[in-house]
Amino acid sequence: MNSNSRKMLLFEKKETVEIIEEEQLPPADDQVLIESLVSLVSPGTEIAYFDGSHSLFQSGKKKFPSYPPGHSNVGIIKKVLLRFVPQ
Repeated sequence: MNSNSRKMLLFEKKETVEIIEEEQLPPADDQVLIESLVSLVSPGTEIAYFDGSHSLFQSGKKKFPSYPPGHSNVGIIKKVLLRFVPQ
């Protein structure tokens, strides 16, 4: 894996998951780039994506192939491009 790529899960179809590698795009002006050290496969969300039972699949709002939400990880902040404007 080179420094401009990332590995992630792709839910190819129901009950089929693949680890893919793709280009890591630079963060936009309102984003933070985090290098993940560890990530959790959630017994709730990711398993529901895996078996197609997540409400987004059931409602038709999400279809396969699909990327997981990726909301549970630990990492190092590599770049901050947030422009905070107090309200």
